[in-house]
Amino acid sequence: MVRFNAVNYLTPSEYAAVDACIRRHRFCGIRAILAELSESGIKLSKSGLHRYMQAMREKNGPNAVTTDNTMVMIVERDSGTTKTISTSATAAEIVAMIEGANVEA
Repeated sequence: MVRFNAVNYLTPSEYAAVDACIRRHRFCGIRAILAELSESGIKLSKSGLHRYMQAMREKNGPNAVTTDNTMVMIVERDSGTTKTISTSATAAEIVAMIEGANVEA
């Protein structure tokens, strides 16, 4: 018997939110994805979301993970360690977030 998958019964906007969340997390961190969706009021089981993610990845093939256009390199002055991340946010958005965080600190 085929298992019930709640993703198939979501509204179009919820369905789009699930897809966007999965892509934003780059198909990794199912618990983080579930937590974010839960905060948005979308309740899914871990196994159901996992099955949906597998099907989504198979359907989209190598294009399943979005390509991010912005690379950010963070250098710790004290230790010299670096961290590089890629994001879909624009450079202006990143600068605004950093400047906003500095104002609040």
